[in-house]
Amino acid sequence: LFFLSAGVSKRRVGALAAVRPLVAAAAGNAWSLAADARGAHRPIFLTCYVAAGFAKYGLQAAAKAGFGALLVAVLAVEILSAPVNVLADACAIAASPRGARDYGKTRLWGAIGWGLGAPLGGWAVGAYGLPAAFAGSAAGWAVGGLFAVALPMGAIAGAGGGERAVPASPPPP
Repeated sequence: LFFLSAGVSKRRVGALAAVRPLVAAAAGNAWSLAADARGAHRPIFLTCYVAAGFAKYGLQAAAKAGFGALLVAVLAVEILSAPVNVLADACAIAASPRGARDYGKTRLWGAIGWGLGAPLGGWAVGAYGLPAAFAGSAAGWAVGGLFAVALPMGAIAGAGGGERAVPASPPPP
């Protein structure tokens, strides 16, 4: 909706939609490799978290500047957002007492948060328009940042760099 409301053609909206997951997949792997190799999980996570929040909010200005600027902004959002979910998920698995077998229990709380926030976001967009989505996202990102700084990133740091960041879970009984 945002891209269309900004005057982007349906064809270009399709191009943006197609490039986003490709860039995110490559960036997520690259950032994760860099974090593992340097043992810099927390600095990469927090830097990307903050930068992605600003980049997401900046999409509005980029859309007004034309498709080229919007494309660059969308790519920046994807590149900066990619390690946030990857490292948070790795942290959730590594910090869980039973590894990957407890992952669902940990992620359940994220799903509940999204489930509670979605109706509020929908109401705000309906009442105040699409700019409310950006303001709400920025507010949510800021609140999430309070939790993000507390994530136990040490749980995913390998002792020798280059080691597997997330230990394999034992096979189910």
